[in-house]
Amino acid sequence: MSTETVTQHTMSTATAMTKVFKALRELEEDAAMNAIDDFVSELKAAFELEDIDSFVETYKKKLTQKLKDEAKEAAKKPKKAVKLDAEGHVVKREPSEYNIFIREAMLRLKALPENHEVKGKELMAMAAAEWKASGKGKSKKSDE
Repeated sequence: MSTETVTQHTMSTATAMTKVFKALRELEEDAAMNAIDDFVSELKAAFELEDIDSFVETYKKKLTQKLKDEAKEAAKKPKKAVKLDAEGHVVKREPSEYNIFIREAMLRLKALPENHEVKGKELMAMAAAEWKASGKGKSKKSDE
């Protein structure tokens, strides 16, 4: 095979494979199966393969089952209801007592001169320790 022919087959195969991936991402079973058939045809043309038909059939069955399983899983997951205000904007929930405490503690800790070189992760650990020491974070279960 000439270099030009190999390059042409490589491009055709890559294009066919891209179509397979696109169909899989979109969970379009028929489009994926057709794209796989096209891909296999390109592979056969590029490498003159005739003995891969049984492998392809097995692969298609596994792929079909995977697509069906993923579709079932996607259907099972409940969609979160989004709350909208009168103007149609998403309404954010109010920050919890913990969120407010941590935000204020982080600002206070950052402002201290001795903490100017301290990284955010360490400041967060310090703020969390303050929250724990304050006793505000006790759960209802631990009170029983």
